[in-house]
Amino acid sequence: MGRPEPPHPPANRLHTVRIFEGSLTVGDPVHAAVDPEWRIGARQAHSGTHVVHAALRQVLGPNALQSGSYNRPGYLRLDFAWRGGLGDTTRSEIEEVANLAIRRDLPVEVRHLPLAQARAEGALALFGETYDDTVRVVEIGGEWSRELCGGTHVAHSAQIGSLALTGESSVGAGQRRIEAVTGIEAFRYLARERDLVTQLAAQLKARPEELPDRITTLLARLKQTEREADSLRGRLIDLDADTYAANAVDLDGVAYAGITTTGDARRLAEKVRDRLGRRPGVVGVVRGASIVVAVTPAGVQRGLAANDLIKRLLAGKGGGSAASAQGRADADPVELLDRLRDLARAA
Repeated sequence: MGRPEPPHPPANRLHTVRIFEGSLTVGDPVHAAVDPEWRIGARQAHSGTHVVHAALRQVLGPNALQSGSYNRPGYLRLDFAWRGGLGDTTRSEIEEVANLAIRRDLPVEVRHLPLAQARAEGALALFGETYDDTVRVVEIGGEWSRELCGGTHVAHSAQIGSLALTGESSVGAGQRRIEAVTGIEAFRYLARERDLVTQLAAQLKARPEELPDRITTLLARLKQTEREADSLRGRLIDLDADTYAANAVDLDGVAYAGITTTGDARRLAEKVRDRLGRRPGVVGVVRGASIVVAVTPAGVQRGLAANDLIKRLLAGKGGGSAASAQGRADADPVELLDRLRDLARAA
């Protein structure tokens, strides 16, 4: 397959320059030099985008069509039409198909064809793009990957080096985004992954292949410990609630308990309230800048409502129900609880 060139350079070939010193005027001669390392990385990423696109369609089917892409030396991302996330197995399969195509050293050919002929031969194009009558077709392995493209590419797929998928996410309804690194960046990415596994294996005193089971066991133990700690905290709160309820002061028939805590303020407030029994009662618990107010059923019947008390206490801020409400205030805890006690007494 040949590489016929267009009869004249494309009219839209532009170069952008940044002037660091001096000046540039129309007619001045300039010398352009390509950074070879940058160009190698750009070619690898650009061709890698085509390879990933072809791998997506091979694994997911012909409906997984590219809707946009971006690449720079060593990195690529590709948006494509698909509903739902890709599982780990599917991502691994896409990555393997892409790397198998790289290993096969598929030839990369560039042809300039009439647009109608390119479409007849199955060349893929971005939906909604406008193309000239003559288009540039980039093929990797013949029909395996055939797309309209104006970018720079490698001569054979093996020159991509390697490719590692690094992410996959949603970018809108029915649209997914897949990200990857190529060439030396792929090597560095995999090296970091290897180093991470080595560090974890050393810390857990396990062989790399034992890490999944070892981590699963540790997470199970952690969850059990958290359940035991939560149970212990609950028993401690019960003991505290008994003490605070027994020491509640009587405000003309309304039992009142004002408390400061570093623990679960809502849980403590409701526990103390429940222990006040059938008495009208108001409980206030402050933790930092947060205050919780709880009112017994008999207190609600008497006209006390936690959400009303919290709003009066905090100048309209906070909210909740008649039984329990919460808000935030930058005030001294003792002063805040004294004001709540006065509101409870006034009722």
